[in-house]
This record gives sequence, structure tokens and C-alpha cells, in this order.
Amino acid sequence: MSKKVKLKSLQSIENNTYYDGCAFFLDKKEKYKIEGCVFQQCSFRTDVIFCDIKQCEFIDCSFSNSVCYDPKRVRLIPHYVCEGNW
Repeated sequence: MSKKVKLKSLQSIENNTYYDGCAFFLDKKEKYKIEGCVFQQCSFRTDVIFCDIKQCEFIDCSFSNSVCYDPKRVRLIPHYVCEGNW
């Protein structure tokens, strides 16, 4: 990680960054490519579309609205991601 960000309200995501307790208000029309990020106890308050995710972790995060991804780029989704009531 080249950068650490803590307890901020943000409108963008930077690659190779550790986010701790941040709230994201992202542009729901944009497709995000992220790499080398760790999100710990972060909240995503708007719809978000990920078109590419590489070497990222989401630890105890919450998503208030919809989360979309480009399934052509997903190689493996851990079983615990899909657990719960759908």
C-alpha cells in the first residue's frame, strides 16, 4: 500500500490505498477499476459498478445500495460472498 486514508468522506477511489472507516459517495454512472486496495469498515453509500477488481480486500464493509460487477472479469467468488438471504 502506498497510501493510507482514515475516516474520510470520499468521492473517488485511488489504487494501492488502504481505506479505514471511510464513507464513499461514488458516481453511479462510472465504472471503477481498482487494484491493490484494502477497504476496512468502509461504507459505500451510492450504487457502485466495478468493472475490474485486482488484489483488493473488503473487510467488514457495508453497501447501502446496489453493487454491480462485470462477470466476464470475475474468476472466482468465495462462497461466503454469496451467503445470506437474497
